[in-house]
Amino acid sequence: MKSFLSLVAFAITCAELAYWLGCRFRLTLDTRNDQLARWWVSVLGVGPVAAPAPVVAPEAPVVAPVAARTPRVRKAAAAPGGAPRPARRARKSRAVEVVAA
Repeated sequence: MKSFLSLVAFAITCAELAYWLGCRFRLTLDTRNDQLARWWVSVLGVGPVAAPAPVVAPEAPVVAPVAARTPRVRKAAAAPGGAPRPARRARKSRAVEVVAA
C-alpha cells in the first residue's frame, strides 16, 4: 500500500511539473514571437496597420406609435320575435397608419 501511495504522489508531482514547464514554454514562445515580429517590421520597413474605420449602420426610421382605437360597442338589435340578434364578427384586417418622424 505504501508503494502505491508513493507512486500516486510521484505521478501528481510529475503532472504539476509538466504543467509548470508548459506554462514557461508558452511564455517563452510568446516572447520570441514578439521579438521576431518586431524584427520583421524593421526589416520590411512597414508600420503598424491602421485599424479600419468602424462601419456605421444607417439609422432605422423612427416609427411613431399608432393610437389604438377602442372597438365600438354595438347594442344588440331586437329581432321581431324579441330575441337579440347575434353580433357581427369584427374585421380581421385593420388599416395601420405609419408616421415617420
